[in-house]
Amino acid sequence: MLLFPNFDQVRAVMIEANVVHAVAAGVMMAISLGHIYLGTIGLEGAYEAMRNGYVDEAWAKEHHEYWYNDVKSGKIKAGTADGTPVAPQVQH
Repeated sequence: MLLFPNFDQVRAVMIEANVVHAVAAGVMMAISLGHIYLGTIGLEGAYEAMRNGYVDEAWAKEHHEYWYNDVKSGKIKAGTADGTPVAPQVQH
């Protein structure tokens, strides 16, 4: 409606579409800012996890218990659970 105003919309419909668009934009900005907050300073250890790619065992167990259990049981071959990377495997 906002892109094609010449397709038989009355002015009231255009105004309502503009209001819906503005409210939706405000909601998306609020959600984005909340997400950025939680990913940086809102949760202790979240920023370091994004920056380094590794978390300590306590953080992993608290925030992602199923993943932590899979890593500890050996189902997932990734970095070690204490946050140190695994040396890359060379195939011959």
